[in-house]
Amino acid sequence: MTLEETERILQVLRINYPMSYKNMTQEDTQAYLKLWQVSFKNYEYLTVANAVNQIIQSDTREFAPNVAQVKTRISKTAIGKTKEAGEAWEIVLRNAKCDPHTSKVNYDKLPRNIQKALGGSYLLRDIAWSNKKDLQYYRDRFLQAYKEICEEEVQLLNSGQISLEMYQQHDQLPAPPKKEEGMKMLGDLMNNG
Repeated sequence: MTLEETERILQVLRINYPMSYKNMTQEDTQAYLKLWQVSFKNYEYLTVANAVNQIIQSDTREFAPNVAQVKTRISKTAIGKTKEAGEAWEIVLRNAKCDPHTSKVNYDKLPRNIQKALGGSYLLRDIAWSNKKDLQYYRDRFLQAYKEICEEEVQLLNSGQISLEMYQQHDQLPAPPKKEEGMKMLGDLMNNG
């Protein structure tokens, strides 16, 4: 958010929670503005505005929400849009193929958090070849890894290390190809050409 957008958010809070700002000095106001600006620098204005509005509409508190409460509201909204672990596993099963090349192609199309939970395209091949007992092992392992990755991403979101948009992309978009893989492929082409 820009400084002006942060000021707009705080103005809404001042109007809705006048008691919170009653004894604030000019110096306090500037420090408060700076705190919110730094805390939400990686967030879109509408994301923060919507979270603040949800709090205003649903919370009966007499004092303004703090940064952590707004970030928690944003996280809850984002988490609600993240694929459930069972849904993610179904995506893995649909993309599991016995052919290593097809497994690699399918892996490259998976959302980043599913790729990260799998750890590599070879697991799509292994899952396709597995018996019932092994499939249960892979499922349990994947579900645990996926939950840990989602929790880690929420922590990154709440700490401001990644933006809400980046968080949401991890659940929707595949990871970009790694530089070294691209360079290796280019090197292979040069050596074989």
